[in-house]
Amino acid sequence: MLAWFRMMRDQPTAVGGRAGRASLPAFRDMAWIAALAGTLTVVSMNVQAAIDTEQGLPLTQVFSPAAFDSAATPVGAQAFDIDRAVDGALLVSNNEGLLRLDGTGWRTWNPIRGTVLSSATRSDGRVFVGGVDNLGYFDHFGKDFVSLQDWSKKMGLPFGEFWTVLATDKLTWFVDRANAFRWDGLQLELVYHARSETRQGVLLGEDAVVLDSGAGLMRLTAAAGHFIKGSEILIDNVSCVLGATESEIAVLCLDGVLRLWSEDEVMREISLNKSLASELENARPSALTGLSSGGFAVATRQRGLYLLDEHGELQGHLSQANGLGDARTFRALSNGDDGLWLARDYGLAMIEWPGQVSRFDIDSGLPRTPLGVGRLDGRMYVATSVGVFRLAQGGSGFLHAEPFALVGSNLFEMAQSKDALLVTSTEGLFALDGDGTKLLDPRLSYVTCVIEGNPTRLIVSGERGAWVMERVDQGWRIAGDIPGIGSEIRRIVADGDSAAWLSSRSSRQLFRVSWKLEPGAAWTPDAVRVEDFSNAPAISPGPVRPLAMPDGLLFASASGLFRFDAGQRRFIADAELNTILPRANGDIRASLPLDARRVIIVQHDRYRMLQREGQGWTEQTSALARIPRGAWPRALYRDADGTLWITTSEAVYRHRPELQSRLPGLPPPRVELEHASGLAVPISAGETLQLGTGPQPLKFRLASSVYVGAEQLRFRSRLLPLEKEWSIWSTRSLRELGFVPGGDFVLEVQARDIFDRTSAISRVEFHLSKPWHQRGWAYVLYALLLAAMVWVIVRLRDRQLRARARALETLVRERTKALEQASVTDQLTGLRNRRYFDIATREVFARHSRTLVALIDLDHFKQINDSHGHFVGDHVLVAVASRLTEAALGSGTLFRWGGEEFLLLAPLTEDFVHAVASVHRILHQVGDAPMQLEGSAPLTVTCSIGWDLAETGDAESIHESLRRADSNLYAAKHGGRDRAHGPRQAIHVRAAAT
Repeated sequence: MLAWFRMMRDQPTAVGGRAGRASLPAFRDMAWIAALAGTLTVVSMNVQAAIDTEQGLPLTQVFSPAAFDSAATPVGAQAFDIDRAVDGALLVSNNEGLLRLDGTGWRTWNPIRGTVLSSATRSDGRVFVGGVDNLGYFDHFGKDFVSLQDWSKKMGLPFGEFWTVLATDKLTWFVDRANAFRWDGLQLELVYHARSETRQGVLLGEDAVVLDSGAGLMRLTAAAGHFIKGSEILIDNVSCVLGATESEIAVLCLDGVLRLWSEDEVMREISLNKSLASELENARPSALTGLSSGGFAVATRQRGLYLLDEHGELQGHLSQANGLGDARTFRALSNGDDGLWLARDYGLAMIEWPGQVSRFDIDSGLPRTPLGVGRLDGRMYVATSVGVFRLAQGGSGFLHAEPFALVGSNLFEMAQSKDALLVTSTEGLFALDGDGTKLLDPRLSYVTCVIEGNPTRLIVSGERGAWVMERVDQGWRIAGDIPGIGSEIRRIVADGDSAAWLSSRSSRQLFRVSWKLEPGAAWTPDAVRVEDFSNAPAISPGPVRPLAMPDGLLFASASGLFRFDAGQRRFIADAELNTILPRANGDIRASLPLDARRVIIVQHDRYRMLQREGQGWTEQTSALARIPRGAWPRALYRDADGTLWITTSEAVYRHRPELQSRLPGLPPPRVELEHASGLAVPISAGETLQLGTGPQPLKFRLASSVYVGAEQLRFRSRLLPLEKEWSIWSTRSLRELGFVPGGDFVLEVQARDIFDRTSAISRVEFHLSKPWHQRGWAYVLYALLLAAMVWVIVRLRDRQLRARARALETLVRERTKALEQASVTDQLTGLRNRRYFDIATREVFARHSRTLVALIDLDHFKQINDSHGHFVGDHVLVAVASRLTEAALGSGTLFRWGGEEFLLLAPLTEDFVHAVASVHRILHQVGDAPMQLEGSAPLTVTCSIGWDLAETGDAESIHESLRRADSNLYAAKHGGRDRAHGPRQAIHVRAAAT
């Protein structure tokens, strides 16, 4: 292959001729038709540009490397190339790698770890880059770079500086100063060796075209290559630059001829005029690109940028004198109808050409203090604080301002009359016509207003009031002062055909002047009605500014925005506009109704467009947002064709609304998934992201094409199915989602720019797996665990209930037993009571054959109660009960039979003698020892006993024995007490203890 190209290098004419003759017969007729159609298309596309003779300086923004450079995002000073990614972002090659700009910010990356000189993006998004001795490609910015540097050793050829990279869907060409290489996805192959030097290349259809300064233009195809016929004229034509339009390649050399070749290699020439050719020769062109308007942009090494129309005529020149600077431009990239980008020796620049907004400022010869504009006889005039200037064609191709009249005068305002421009000044009121100026009134004049519906009358104001002027024949005369106004008036706004509002700038003076004149009647002060609203209660102290609106006047004050109710003669706050235009955003400075539904409002230094929708107002975005912030607004003017002129404290801006409709549709926003490392990974269309297990937080980065600055794009989004409504429009480019649960979701995103273009919806589908505890088997496990828990709880509850039942049963038994015990127990002595008698007799009879029945009664117990009290008596009873219990030795059952009487039932295991001994023991146990009682002297107590024996088995035996014992007790009492009487005349008297 290398030998074949060397043969072609030695015989360029023959090879080029053969190739040309082989292709031309088949396409000659079609080529002429295509060329004619292309020419007609270009002409039709540029009708507007051709007739636009009032183009001002384009809005130019220069981005220095310092705007992006930081330790985290290093950016080299020299921008060698600029390329557009498929998603609309810009890729800037620089000596620190790549800078990526989109509609919301920037990122940097150095894939080759050295200087990047060029890049090219394929339609599938793959980006190829070339640098110093290195080349390669990547699919995602910042990730997985594939280097082709090793092919240098495989081919045995050293790599140089790859200033040109060209990419189609199938092939990619890398061009250094000596060679052109082709990459087909599998192999890097040398396809051309330069005769002299080649550093420039462009695409022509699916082929690459390189410029060899020693041979001309070489066209490289997928199969072979040939020299383009007619390009031999470029040999040794130094300093030629190669560029491309939509359908042609273009070469501009220093001979002053612009040569263009169509895709079928038909050449046409455009000769530049001598002065332009000479200027370009001195400026030394460095880059050439076609514009969407059909013209060309020629960037130079020393004198900025030249803008040419399709005929090669100079339309504009941007350089150091008008804000661009003269730094060398390496590459120019068309930005469609929005202008072009320049990769420069020191940063980037964006030129809006022809642009929706152009400017006239000090670079156009206009002083820094413009006050207003007006049109007269088709030409535009600008009033400044130091005179009136007229816009005229200049040598740079743009309109420039030239002094016209009243230069050196102190002017205040310009107003448009039917056939004149009116200018107020310290020297009086002047009228401008095409020949000069004419003094209408020598008094100091601040503002003037043409009465609506009657252009022959003016209201003029000064330091101390206002007056009316009328046209008479070919001149003007003062009709009379307006009565009742003696203060300074700085603003007059007409209110229909028969009224006007006059206000001051620094005080709250506000007047409404109305009149009623018959047609043709002369103006007289008597016909004027003046109403003073300076002290209107609804308006706070301070100046009040009347503003024209499509539906009447609006009054701006420190308290907000008000409407005037003519019927009630009072001001009413406009709640809707106060919400849209809150006082916190600044004062309302000016307004300009565009039609019955739209109005431009200037709030502080921001230009806002409001549109009437039904019964309410909505804010619309406008290209006026491109006017730099900080410029103090002074006046708004609308031409008959709809062109807007905006006067600020620094410049006059011109806005052409009709160009807004020529802009292409806004591309859908790009959505990138941002990882924890900060790397944002693009999401392919139709791809469903598998993002692991939810719930987890997610971050999506939103971006789109760059226009002027990152603040222009706004986004809205919603997450389906969780969010049904869209979010509000916001410039925030990061959509952060909280902890998103498991499931299938769709993130929808839309973008909107300052031209109110809304993009199509970008949809990002993603899936989050449910955590193990939310899956089906987990719910089965939950059910089983729940059933087990219920079973355990039921079992525990059952056990608890059973235990409680047993405890309650035990408690009931104990309580029952206690109650039973309490019912058969004497409360004082603790002995059984008479109710226990039947139970005791059953128990005793069940176990024994004979039972001792003894009734024991205390002697003289009544005397104890009477002498010592019942308290002592109770203690005596308790003590006696204790002694009786001790005497019974636990073998019998003691009862408190009643009062001081006790009953003993004791089983007998022996004979009668044993019963006598038991009775004897009781007598002595009670009466032998005195009783020691608290709070009382020792007390001796004795008892009397009546006893008997009961035989077991006889039901009446126990009761009979009890009756006999009672009789015996009676006998013992009558026998002298302190003794015991029993059966068989057994009598025992207790002997006194010694």
